[in-house]
Amino acid sequence: MSSNPINRRQIRKWALQMLFLFDVTKVADFRKSIADDSLLKMLYSVELDPDMENDLDFDDLPQIEENNKHYLYEVIEKVADHKEEIDALIDENSKQWDVQRLLKVDVNIMRLAIVEMMYIQEVPGVVAINEAVELSKIFSDDKSASFINGVLNSVWQKSVK
Repeated sequence: MSSNPINRRQIRKWALQMLFLFDVTKVADFRKSIADDSLLKMLYSVELDPDMENDLDFDDLPQIEENNKHYLYEVIEKVADHKEEIDALIDENSKQWDVQRLLKVDVNIMRLAIVEMMYIQEVPGVVAINEAVELSKIFSDDKSASFINGVLNSVWQKSVK
């Protein structure tokens, strides 16, 4: 079992996994699902022990810094709070593709990036776009990476005018 330092990229991966889970299961009140950190602890334990060879006790996991935990939950809450607005931006910038027809993982990658670009001041737009492309390489495919890059660049260009 290896211990990886928790960085912003890791937090984005967990945020994407949570957003995807909430989206496909249609969880009405995700805030209850994240209130006790059990979902975060589960994702963290899988990261530490991907083959699930060890019987990890959540209480024995290394602590996740409060600022990382805060960022993760802030991103998820902002996606939930602005979902309709974000989806409209995706629709408007995805040329002939409706959000409902896109892969759920791709939509959630774009939601995450748009939240970082438009609602979290500390993340430069180009960083949010690059991170989204990297996430798509992990969780989707090369075609999606190119598509996501194009949509997000369009959103970013229009938002900085």
